[in-house]
Amino acid sequence: MNRIGIDLDYANPPSVIELKRKILKEQKQNGLTQVLVFQTRHGYHLELIYDRDISAEENFQIREQYGDCKKRMEYSKKRYELIGGGYDILFQMKEGVWRRRVWDEIESQNQK
Repeated sequence: MNRIGIDLDYANPPSVIELKRKILKEQKQNGLTQVLVFQTRHGYHLELIYDRDISAEENFQIREQYGDCKKRMEYSKKRYELIGGGYDILFQMKEGVWRRRVWDEIESQNQK
């Protein structure tokens, strides 16, 4: 899998943009090509896209490093131990609310 999801509940737009920039800077040499930002009901989702496959161990390390939801990490690790897959799931729709890609919007808000 070449994507890593990070769930940031209750984060504000400036902190999300700052984290996005930090990740891009720190992970570029690791094959990161893009960071997508989606607004959700409780915060934001980041999707990190790499030009190579990411192992499960590296996925967990990167998610922990950049503050993925602790409960989500716990569930992901248990799922990986039990079934070996499906350990990095970010819902596109939860409780009838679709997440929405907003990186252009919050970039422009941050520049005001």
